[in-house]
This record gives sequence, C-alpha cells and structure tokens, in this order.
Amino acid sequence: MRTARRLVKDEAGMTMALAIMMIVLLGVMGAGLITFASSDVNVVVEENKGQRAFEVADAGIGAAKVQLSSSVVRGEYYDDPLNVADNQWSAAQGGLTLNDLDGDGDPMDSVTVKIQYKPETADDPEHFLVVSEGTYGGAKRKIEAIFEGIVPDTGGNGTGIGHPVYYTPGNIKITHPDTNSAPVFLNQISMFSGQNILIQGDLTQADFTSDYGASNSGSYKNTTSREELCDWRTDVRYQQPCFPAGLDTWDTAPRQIASPGFAAENKICGLPLGTNVSIDSCLDPNATSIADGVRGFDRTTGPYDGLTGAPNANSRGQQLSFKRKEPQPDGTYARNDNDGTISYPFPPLVPKAEAFRDNAVSCFDFNLSTPTCPVPASGSSWGLDNNSSNRIVFIDAGNRTLKFNPGGTTSGIMVVWCGRLLQNSKFEGIILNLHGDSLPNDTAGSLPGDTSCPANSTQAATSADAPYGGPVGTYVNMGDTTGINGGVSCACWVYVDGGTDSVAGIELLPGSTATFRPAGKWSFQSSTIFFETPPPTSFALRNWRELYE
Repeated sequence: MRTARRLVKDEAGMTMALAIMMIVLLGVMGAGLITFASSDVNVVVEENKGQRAFEVADAGIGAAKVQLSSSVVRGEYYDDPLNVADNQWSAAQGGLTLNDLDGDGDPMDSVTVKIQYKPETADDPEHFLVVSEGTYGGAKRKIEAIFEGIVPDTGGNGTGIGHPVYYTPGNIKITHPDTNSAPVFLNQISMFSGQNILIQGDLTQADFTSDYGASNSGSYKNTTSREELCDWRTDVRYQQPCFPAGLDTWDTAPRQIASPGFAAENKICGLPLGTNVSIDSCLDPNATSIADGVRGFDRTTGPYDGLTGAPNANSRGQQLSFKRKEPQPDGTYARNDNDGTISYPFPPLVPKAEAFRDNAVSCFDFNLSTPTCPVPASGSSWGLDNNSSNRIVFIDAGNRTLKFNPGGTTSGIMVVWCGRLLQNSKFEGIILNLHGDSLPNDTAGSLPGDTSCPANSTQAATSADAPYGGPVGTYVNMGDTTGINGGVSCACWVYVDGGTDSVAGIELLPGSTATFRPAGKWSFQSSTIFFETPPPTSFALRNWRELYE
C-alpha cells in the first residue's frame, strides 16, 4: 500500500512527457500554419494571375477600339463564316489572338479578341460587339464591350436630310414633243445627273435658256419660279419656303436663282430630233455643252473643268463648274468658296435594297412568286393607295420591264428591284429603282431576293411597251402622247442607279410632269437602316461588363 502511494506521488519523467506533447502540438500547429500560409500564397498568386488576365482582356478591348478606329468597314465584321471578306478580328473568323502583350518575352499572357457588327434596328442603333478573353498562366478573364460608331453628321444636326430631287448616277434624257404633245413640265424640283443631261431639240445655249421660260414650243417648260432646295446652298439655315434639307457644307456656292435647275457631272447636251437618237453623243470629248452656268451647270461652266481640274476655255454664267465632292477623312465636306465649283446640295447616300425590302408593308415578286409576295394582277396598284404617303412597297421585277398603270393617283414609297419601270399613272411619293448582282433572302426565306441583275442587264420589252425596253434600274415617265396637256405626273423624289451609254437612267417623255412631292416630310435620314453612310470616324463606349463563367 505504501509502495503504491509512493509510485503515485513519484513525478519522475513527467517533464519529458510534457515536452514531447508540446513538441507534437507545436509541430501540428506549425504544419497547419505552413499549410494555411501556403494556401494563402497560392490564392494570392492565382488572384494576381486573374488580375493580370483581366488586365490583358481589358487591353484587348482597347486594341479592338484602335482596330475599329483605323478605318472600319462594316461588312468585314458581319457574323457570317462564309463571308470571305470578314476581317481576321471578326467573330465569324474566330477573332484575333495577340500574345505577349506585356512585351517581356514570356508568352504566358495572351488575349483573343472578337468583333461583331450589329446593324441598326428599330430599337437599337448600329454598334460593334467586342468580346475579349485574356489569359495569364492558367487564369482566364472575359470582358464584353459595346462600341457605338460616331458617324459624321450628314445633315440637319440630327434632324435628318431630305432629297426632294430627281437624281441618277447615270444619264437623264428629256424627249422633245411632237406636234400633238406637250413639253416636259418642271415644277419646284431640279435634275441631277452623275453623267449627262440630254435635252432633245435644244442644240444651243439659246435653245436651252429659251425653253426655261414660259414657251410651250420647246422640250421642257419651267412652270414655277420656286425650287424646294432654293439656291442649292446648304451651309445656312433658310426659312420657309425652302425644304429643310439639313445643314452642312455639301454646297456652299449658291445659285443666282432659286427656281428649278439642272446639274451634270459631265455635260448638259442637246440631242437632235428623232425617235431613236442615241444619248452616247455626249460621251464625245468634243461634244458641245448647252449649259448656261445659271439655269444649268456642268463640268464646263466654270474656269476649271469639274472632273479634271484643267482650265476651261469657255466659262460662263456664274463661272461655276459642277463637281461631286468626296468627304474628307473626318467625314466633313470642304467648302466651295473661291474654287469655281458648285456641288450637290445633298450627301451621296446609297439606298440599301434589302432594308427597304425587309421593312416593306407589301411585296410582289414577278420572278419567284410566293403567297407572301405574289405576282400582282395586271393594272393593279401594287399595294399602293392614295392615303399612305410613307407606305413602302417592294417589287422584285425579275429582270422585266414593268408598266405601272393602275389608273387614278397612288402614293407611297415604291422600290423596284431588277426591273425597268414605266410609269403610266399619276404617282405621289418616292421611287427607287435599284439593281445588283444579288439580294440576299430575308432570314425567314419568305421575301423575294433571288433575282440577280448585274450592271447593264438589258430586258426585252413586250410588244405593248416597245420601244421602251432597256436596262434594269431605269425609269421612264411615259408622259402623254395623246396631245393632252399635262400627262403623267410624278410628284416624286426619284432615285435610279441603272442606265447605259445608250439608255438613260431617267427618261421623261413629252407630257411628263415632274413636281415636288406634296407634304414631303419623309427624309432620307442619316440612318444605316435604309442608306449606306460614311464609316464611323470615332467610337463611344456604350456598355462594358465582365463575363463570369
């Protein structure tokens, strides 16, 4: 018993045991601390890599903005893998990968940047969607940004631009009446040609200026002292009655008159009388211009040739040659001041056929008829009426000569694709006659668009329309050949993009009346929906977000 008590009270060796326990405890704690510290270090390292990957992705966004600003072509960034014109930055081509952005020689950092063009819709302006995925080591970060292109103001400081004119990149022909017909009547509207204006029967300047008066004996008659574009000057804001066609420096050389006029980039020429006179005589460099430099302007009316810049031997009138101005790098237009030129009083917008097709209220297809776009009945109004001035109707002519002859008066926006249009009934509104190699189907495949009509495609006229067959993208006002004064009236703005050296883009037969569109408030807006516009000159960041996966 005493021995047991002695053993219990004996503390020999406890120090060793406690020491061992402390060593074990400290070892466990140390290992834990080391593990914790190591884990924390790894987290910090990964966070640093993630931050570097984020910075690389952000740098990719900046690189994309530089790429867009360098001279963007919208078509290079469409989301179409079959489009061979796609830029290497485009999303359709998989984007562009950039390595070693920090320049340290170690390619552990890289970024893949994809740019996708988003056309304008009714709810959203056009923009470029940029997705940038940055990598640093094994870390990845992704950023999405939306850049909205800033297009140079094409007029009106945002109020839109109007084109109350007859215009074609080709030729315009005014046909001389016979003894039973009236001349062509011009009322409040001018004629603009990218090539020549041909006036049959006016062989001299005296004939041209005489016709401009009240005489009914010539080829045309100016019936008003007013022109909706006034004196064609565009750098000042006129009050009524001038049409509010925007405010820009498209033309800063005003005319001396504010009544209808003529302007041709090549020449205003006279044609001899005859039913089958070819218009290509104005293509002769030695052809005589009948422009007077007041009522009509062409390349020869100023001190310097409007096309070549060479001195002209016979400047006249206001001493101004007509000239197309191209926009400067910043999208603005140089002034005409003191350079002896006068220019178009509107920007050179080009219609997008597919946009008008896709936004049409009605469509008709003479080529591949569908229930959605049927072949219209003979003599029908093609879905137009006399109550809807902004109603868009799209007609795929299927490489045919079409006669618009519903009777009465219709109104709206008539867009003809791949056809020659003969207007034989009164119309109020806008006529666009367009052609091209192809017009893609809409996404649903229900609208016309398979017709292809390359430049100078010529259609055979039906016997009823002879001899008025001709190239697609052309327009004829059939006038009146019955001897009744004031035949077919087009209270219109007319744009056609066809024509050849022997067939005019716009032809006005005797008895035609070309007048201003009534209540013409619809503008060819500075919009990428309906018209090609200059490329953006700068880009504004509209939205930015990091994408988490």
